[in-house]
Amino acid sequence: MKDGKKENAVNYFNVTVWDNLAEIMSKYLKKEHE
Repeated sequence: MKDGKKENAVNYFNVTVWDNLAEIMSKYLKKEHE
């Protein structure tokens, strides 16, 4: 039996991390341009 919950958790974690990374990067880039 496949562990669907585990896969969903990993996908959710990856999406959350990338969202946060993108936010941090955009903030950092804005600071660089000021």
